Amino acid sequence: MTKAVAIHLATIEHIGVRLLVNDIPFKFRRLYDGAQLVFEWAENADVICHSDNYGHLEGFVESMGFPWDNGKVTCMIADDMADTIIHFYKEREKEQE
Repeated sequence: MTKAVAIHLATIEHIGVRLLVNDIPFKFRRLYDGAQLVFEWAENADVICHSDNYGHLEGFVESMGFPWDNGKVTCMIADDMADTIIHFYKEREKEQE
């Protein structure tokens, strides 16, 4: 495993652990030399980290398909992405009650 691959996987795994602790459902997939988290409850929005995404070696991840993406790709550091997904999921759950 190269350093880049280790960084990509660790970045996505960090987000995944935070989501698991907060009971946020997602699917994990290997993608190229990194990984992807898919959120079926958000119409298959996803978060990726691999060598073709912006800032991948600095801990940036890309998301697509969430309302804050506005049809584009959004880049955030891993902790901010986890916070944003957790907040969005909890607000969505409140609205559905």
